[in-house]
Amino acid sequence: MSSDRVYRIGGSIFNRWLQLLKKSDSLDLTRHQPADFAGKIVVLNEREYVIGANVRISDQGFSHQLINRMSGLCLHIIQIRPEYRQAPDKAWTISRDKETVTAHLRDFERVEAGRPDMIGVLTARQGCEGSFELHEIGWGMYGHDMAPAAVEAIGAANALAEKGDHQGAITAFERVVDEHPNHTVALNNLAGSHFDLGQCVEALDPIGRAVEIEPDYSKYRGSHLIIAVNCPARWHAAKLYDDLKQQFPHVGDYDYYGIHAYLGIGKPDRARAILQQAKLPEAEAQSLGASVEGAVQARGRYDAFRSEVSANGKPYLLQEWVLPFLEEVHAAYDVDPDIQASLGFRLRAAGEYKRAAAMLLRALGGIGSQLNAECWANAAYCLLMLGDWPRAMDLLDRTMRLLEMKGMANPVDIPGIVEWISDQCMITETMKPSAAEVLSRALLECPDKSLITPAIEKMAALLRQFAARMDGPVRK
Repeated sequence: MSSDRVYRIGGSIFNRWLQLLKKSDSLDLTRHQPADFAGKIVVLNEREYVIGANVRISDQGFSHQLINRMSGLCLHIIQIRPEYRQAPDKAWTISRDKETVTAHLRDFERVEAGRPDMIGVLTARQGCEGSFELHEIGWGMYGHDMAPAAVEAIGAANALAEKGDHQGAITAFERVVDEHPNHTVALNNLAGSHFDLGQCVEALDPIGRAVEIEPDYSKYRGSHLIIAVNCPARWHAAKLYDDLKQQFPHVGDYDYYGIHAYLGIGKPDRARAILQQAKLPEAEAQSLGASVEGAVQARGRYDAFRSEVSANGKPYLLQEWVLPFLEEVHAAYDVDPDIQASLGFRLRAAGEYKRAAAMLLRALGGIGSQLNAECWANAAYCLLMLGDWPRAMDLLDRTMRLLEMKGMANPVDIPGIVEWISDQCMITETMKPSAAEVLSRALLECPDKSLITPAIEKMAALLRQFAARMDGPVRK
C-alpha cells in the first residue's frame, strides 16, 4: 500500500516537472527576450517547431529559422515584431495588415505578371502569448538542412523528372523516403512524379503524408488539392479546399481547383461564389465563368425536374421525354454526380446496361458516401446483364463489405435495383425483376464460381429475405 502511494506521488511530481520543463522550452512572448528565442518551441496545428538561428534583425522584427521537429526541415521563417511586448495589440494589427498587403502583391505577381513564386506566402498567427508572422520559404534557404545526404539524392531525382523519366524519378524518390520517411520535400516530389504519370490515386498517400507532417505549408496543401481534384474521390477535394482556405484565407493560388472541386460534387452555386472572389487571369476567368454558369443553369433545371418527380411519383419517370431530358442536362453539366447517377438509373431501366454502369461508376466519389453502395450495386446489376462477371462480382463484394463495415448488414440495407433517388434521398426500387432474382440467377449462371465470395453469397441471402417479406418498392 505505502509503496503504491509513493509511486503515485513520485509519478505526479515527475509529470509536473516534465510539464514545467516543456513550458520553459516553449516560446512565451510575455517573458522571453529576443536573445532567448533560439531553441524555443512553437506549436502549430499540433506540430512542434524549433526556433533556429537568427537570419535577420530589422525594423520589421526578429527573423529566425523555424524548423519542423518531425521532418527536420526549415520551410518557414518566423518573424516577431519589435512591438511584441510593449504593444502586443499593435504588433498583431501590423502583422494582419501586412498579410493582406502581401496577399494583394502576390495576386498581382501571379495573375498580372505571371510570376506566382515571386513573393512568398505570409500569414499572421496568434500564439505563444502573443503574435508573430510566418513566412514560407523554399527548402535549403538560409543554409539549413537536417538531412544533407538527401540533398544530392533529391537533386538527382528531380533531374530525372525534368527529363521526363517520371518512373525513374519515382524509384529515386522512394529510396529517399525509405531513408528519410518524414522528408516532406521528397514526399511532395514523389507525389508530383506519380501525378505526372497520371497516377493520381498513387499520389494521394505521399502528398497526404507531407501535409500531415507539415500542415502549415500552403504549397503542400495546394498540391494535395490539385491531385485530389483529378481523383475519383471528389468530396475529398472539396474538403481539402475548405481546409486550405481556413488555414490560408488570403491565398488565392488554388481557387481555380476549388471551383472544379465544387463543380465535381454537384454544387455549382458554391463554385460560382468562389469564382466571384477569385483572382484569375482574365481569359481563364471568362472561360471558367461560362462553364460555371452553364452548370448552375443545368443544375437548376435538374433540381426543378426532381421536385416534379417527388410531387407526381413514379409515373412521371415513365414519360418518353424523361431520358432525353436527363441526357440534355448531363451534356450541359457532365461532372454533376447526382445527374450522372439519375441518368444511370434511367439508362438501366431502358436496358442500356453498358452506359448505365459507366455512368453510375462515374458518380461514385462525388455523390456522397451514403449513396455509394447503391451506385456500386446497381452498376454490378447492369454488368451481370452484360455477362461481365469479374467486374460485377468485384463490385458486389465491395458493396457488401462496405455495408458490413458500416454495420448495415440487414435485409433492408442491401441495395435493390434502383429506379430513382429523390432530392430527399428517398430510394425507389423495382421488384420486377427484383435484385434478389437478378443476383440469384447470376450465382447459378456465373461460369467461374471462384468469383463468388462469401460476402456476395450473404448479400444474395439477405436480398431473398427482403423480397420474401416486403411488397412495397420504396425504401429509405
